[in-house]
Formats: sequence, C-alpha cells, structure tokens
Amino acid sequence: MTDVGNLKTTLPPAHAVKLQRCCSSGNTSSRTGTPWSMLFWEFAKAVWQDDPDDILMEKHVWSEQIIYDLSHEKYISFGGCGSSGKSHVCAAWGIFRWLCDPQNTIVLTTTTAMKDADQRVWGSFIRLTAPLTGVAPFRERPSLHDFVLQEKGKKMNISRGMFLIAAEKKRQGTRLVRW
Repeated sequence: MTDVGNLKTTLPPAHAVKLQRCCSSGNTSSRTGTPWSMLFWEFAKAVWQDDPDDILMEKHVWSEQIIYDLSHEKYISFGGCGSSGKSHVCAAWGIFRWLCDPQNTIVLTTTTAMKDADQRVWGSFIRLTAPLTGVAPFRERPSLHDFVLQEKGKKMNISRGMFLIAAEKKRQGTRLVRW
C-alpha cells in the first residue's frame, strides 16, 4: 500500500509519486506549477489506461479539450451528439478531483431521469471507480446513487462524496381544470 496524499493506493510506486502532485489546491499544482489537466492525464494513465485490453479513459482530441476546459473554467456547458463521451469524461474529472481532496470536495452530477442514468453518466462513475474499489476512501451506496467518504477506522461521512441528482421534468397537464 502506497500513501499518496489522501489516496491510499496499490499502484506501483512510480505512478504513486506522480499522483502525489494531484493532492494540491488551485488551478495548478502549487509544488510544480503543473496544470490540473496534465495531472489528470497522469492519473488516468496510471489508473484507467494501465490495461491495453480495457482502457477506461481514452485520450483523444475531444476528451483533451473537455479536460482542459474543466481545469481552466469555473462554469462549463458542453453540447454534442449523443453517445459522444461527454458524460464519461466529466465523470472521470469528478472522480479525479474528489480523490485529490475528499475531505473538502463534493461532486454533484445531474441527470434528466434516474432510470436512464445507469446507462449514461452514473454507469461511467461505476466503471471508472471499479479499479479504485478497496484502495480509495469511498463506499458505494448503489440504491442511493452515491459514493460517500469512508476512511478506514472512521464513520461514513455522507456529506462528502460523489452524488447523482435527478432533475426530473415537470409533469404538464396534470392540473384539474374547473369549468
């Protein structure tokens, strides 16, 4: 077990040293001045790209642009066709940033309907956290669609974690009409 800031990991020590830089605050690493986007790709390579037969986070021109924007802008909105990977990349970013400082970070993810979320954004959270299960300080609560802070030997902290929130559409036409 290697200690990497707030993350206890079973990654090889060479990767663990790189991940140490992920645990600083601000838009860049205070120790190295390295932009968050570069730190994200180091983390992704160590955790999600280590198996060539099962790459969980692919680096390509669109994912690089999304991660760059997420690391440099305060408010972001993305548009694009369905199944283009926008939600998957954003889920990876949320997991990465939460792992950098789980005591002080909350990731809120919204979706239009809970019933579709498992195939879309929440499915990405499930797939991307799988390699971290047992080594990162979280506990999955599937029925609640969240991952909460669970540090070894401490009570579960349900106010810190990664949460899915449904933004269900309003039902129109359900009012009673009086004549």
